[in-house]
Amino acid sequence: MLIAQKLDNLLNGVSQQAAPVRLPSHAESQVNALSSVGQGLTKRPPARHVAKITADPTGYSTAFLHTFARSSGEKYRLVVVGGDLKVFEAETGVEATVEFPDGKSYLTDTLGFRAVTIGDATLLANRGITVAKTADRAASARREALVWVRQADYGTTYRVNVAGSEAYYKTPDGADATDFDR
Repeated sequence: MLIAQKLDNLLNGVSQQAAPVRLPSHAESQVNALSSVGQGLTKRPPARHVAKITADPTGYSTAFLHTFARSSGEKYRLVVVGGDLKVFEAETGVEATVEFPDGKSYLTDTLGFRAVTIGDATLLANRGITVAKTADRAASARREALVWVRQADYGTTYRVNVAGSEAYYKTPDGADATDFDR
């Protein structure tokens, strides 16, 4: 039995629900295509070979990959494979230098990695290793505070004393014109 039906769009994407349950605007499958509200259904862009990162691809089938950008012009690919971590420039494939001050023992079990990039820092978590506290380090208390002066006057010294620690700031008195360039 043939059914003719007009579809306004296919913006609902692919649905794995049974045919009688899913909406008419759901697709059953989508191969080599991208759905976009602005552009509609378009062909998937092709892959682009940038560089060969290894001569021996053994083990790379289970490698952990993470792509991150430090800025609009600086993009990198992080690869964890075989107990090693490598970083490559995304556009050129040139390997960047990575230092390991605490060793590489954390880089086992590539199936458990998760990564997130926040600003210039990329945090790598290995879900296969239980986090443990080291006994040789203790948190040091930082002696700092933020003081907000709502209204100030010229040529006045403001002092703050907390538990015997004193800090002060003297406002310019206006005698030197460069005092106002701050």
